[in-house]
Amino acid sequence: MAVTRLSKIKSSTSSSTNNTLKGRLDYIINKDKTNNEELVSAFECEVDTAYLEFALNKNLYENITGNETKRNGDVLAYHLRQAFKPGEVEPELAHEIGIKLAKEFTKENHQFVIATHVDKAHIHNHIIFNSTNLNSEGKFKDEWRSAKDVRKISDRLCLENDLSVVEPKNERGQHYKEWEENQKGKSWKQQIKDILDESIEKSKDYDEFLMIIKSKGIEVKTGKHIAFKLENLGQQRFTRGKTLGSDYTEEQLKLRIEERSKNKSRFRRTSIMPQKIKGNLSGVNKKVYTIEQQLYFKARNEKYRDVKDLAETILLLRNEKIDRRSDIDLRIKELNTMASKINKDIKELEDNSRFFNEVAKYLSTYNKYKDLYEKYEATVFNKKNFYRKNEGEILSFEHAKSQLEKLNIDLNTDIEKVLLTSKDFNSEIENINKDFKNLQDRVNKIRNAERKIDEILGNNSIVKKEIEKDRVR
Repeated sequence: MAVTRLSKIKSSTSSSTNNTLKGRLDYIINKDKTNNEELVSAFECEVDTAYLEFALNKNLYENITGNETKRNGDVLAYHLRQAFKPGEVEPELAHEIGIKLAKEFTKENHQFVIATHVDKAHIHNHIIFNSTNLNSEGKFKDEWRSAKDVRKISDRLCLENDLSVVEPKNERGQHYKEWEENQKGKSWKQQIKDILDESIEKSKDYDEFLMIIKSKGIEVKTGKHIAFKLENLGQQRFTRGKTLGSDYTEEQLKLRIEERSKNKSRFRRTSIMPQKIKGNLSGVNKKVYTIEQQLYFKARNEKYRDVKDLAETILLLRNEKIDRRSDIDLRIKELNTMASKINKDIKELEDNSRFFNEVAKYLSTYNKYKDLYEKYEATVFNKKNFYRKNEGEILSFEHAKSQLEKLNIDLNTDIEKVLLTSKDFNSEIENINKDFKNLQDRVNKIRNAERKIDEILGNNSIVKKEIEKDRVR
């Protein structure tokens, strides 16, 4: 099992942003607790300079938004703890689970450092992630459900790795056994609901519905409130229908059965195919039958009920110019080739955007602390004392200057122009991403249509028989 806790790391008047972050990060990466730092990893930053890189993002955030970090009470970072049951997990696996937890919880949009501590009986992860996001345009939204989201992700990862899960204490009356089974997809409440839903589809009236669910092992108790029990799952007490949900009260069950019966009658009376689609077959080639025509033949023979679904499938085939099954793979191949080219362009644009964003971060910090650093350089007396008071800012300046020189960037570069260039790249990426997602969506729709075609045309003998009838006409 794993216990999780999420807390805030805030700024204070007694310490600079850099020193606060450095102190917290130094604690978690302690080599005596992490197998000589073998169990320490970082995302979108370097372990040794993480506190400086966190601060770089914050300085750029201030530059972009105009919101300065206050010296008292601003959230600088978040500290996530994940502790495992003693003796249940190896350090390497705990570390791997922690990395997955951090990436999923932050949506890979925040720098973080993770350290797995093995100095106590219970192995535990410490994760510190930057409150400012990677593009320095926003901050992590710590909502009331954040702690619950952390636990949910952690529990799922534990289950995936055959680890036990902590019993939830406040799951609105949900028992642990039920909660655990529900995570695995087999809650008895869910099974009852599934049986009730399936039985409604097969029932002409309420009496038949009761007979069907009893035949499937559900014991029914009627009275003021209808209740159900699945004895073969070890359920000891009846569960009221309203506990399963508003759709499972006696009144709603009867209403759903009545509505279902009406819909069945309506389908029997409805014309199987729209007149417009029928009319389009007047000039059909007598030798070659398209998928659209075959769908019509099958629907006409078996009185296919879902007219809307069938019409949408036919419309998709027309729009994508698909006449034969062989056209499906060809069309998908064409779309995938287009998507692959767009994806390559996106990666190139992202690399350019990332570069300019990095330059902007370094310039922002360089410009912010330039005057202070010049003052430090000019100090003759009490220079050590000046350094001690401003160590974080001095180190940030030196780090930013060093990185700019490595990138061959002029130290007098206008940061506003750099930010504008980065913004232009991001806008272009956003537009191209829409095209990429549109192509993916088209491929998925064609695949779904292919499955629907296979479902409808499963019995080819019926289609052949209808084709022969059509040829005789």
